[in-house]
Amino acid sequence: PILSALAIATMSFVALIYYFRPVINNGFSFDGAVLGVHLFTWVDYTDMLTTALFLMAMWLMARRKIEHWILWIIANAISVPLYFYKGFTFTALQYVVFTLIAIWAYYEWQRRYRVQPRTAYA
Repeated sequence: PILSALAIATMSFVALIYYFRPVINNGFSFDGAVLGVHLFTWVDYTDMLTTALFLMAMWLMARRKIEHWILWIIANAISVPLYFYKGFTFTALQYVVFTLIAIWAYYEWQRRYRVQPRTAYA
């Protein structure tokens, strides 16, 4: 429930920013600014999704859950084509590296979990 609430809150906040983007781009003036969800593009929706995934991954990471690596991998992989599309080639390549690091880290965490000594709690 916490992750769902975090995802919904994050996506809603980013959507609100995109909704008011015409006002922001107009010097914070409503004069002539056209608002609406119909102005959103697939890039906006993808950005909302990745922002939520990254925040969820950070929350899980802080709680030391191995699943956080899966969210990092998914969000990074989605970000690569997004940044290429936006023309941010260096950033896209950086996210390729981040994806590879997250894949390696996920398997390393699994390996370390399997080899750690099991202790009995009384």
